[in-house]
Amino acid sequence: TTTTTTTTTTTTTTTTTEDRGKLPDYMKGDYRLESSERYDEFLSELGVNWFVRQLVTRMTPVQRIRQEGRKVNIETVTAFTTTQTSFELDTPYKDRMGADEDMESITYLEGDKLLRFRSPTSDSGFDQDINEVREFKEDGRLMEL
Repeated sequence: TTTTTTTTTTTTTTTTTEDRGKLPDYMKGDYRLESSERYDEFLSELGVNWFVRQLVTRMTPVQRIRQEGRKVNIETVTAFTTTQTSFELDTPYKDRMGADEDMESITYLEGDKLLRFRSPTSDSGFDQDINEVREFKEDGRLMEL
C-alpha cells in the first residue's frame, strides 16, 4: 500500500497602501525649466501662432507643486504670466487652457509619475486630447514633463 500526503501552505502578506489622494513629498517643490525638446512643434500642432510660440519657447518657467489636504496646486510662473491649476487626484475637474478654453481633466498618480489627461469640450477650440506626464527622478530633484 502506498500513501500519498499532500501539504498546502497558504501565505498571507499584509501591505500598507499609501493614500492615493496624497502626493509623495519628493514631488512637491519648485522646478525650473533647464531644457525642452520639440516644444515649438507641440505648440504648433495645438494651433499656437508663430509669434506666441517664439515668446513661449524662450521663457524659463518655474513650476511650483504644492498640496494642502487633498488639493494639489500646480503654479507655472514666467516673467510675463502666472497660471495655476488646482485639483484632487483621481477626481474629474475642468482645466483652463488659454484664455477661456475649459477642458475635462483628470490627474492620476502612478508610481513616480503624475499623469494628467485632458479632453476638449465642444466649445474649447481644441480638437484633440492633451495629455501630460510628469516623471520625477533622482528623488524628486528632476522632473521631466
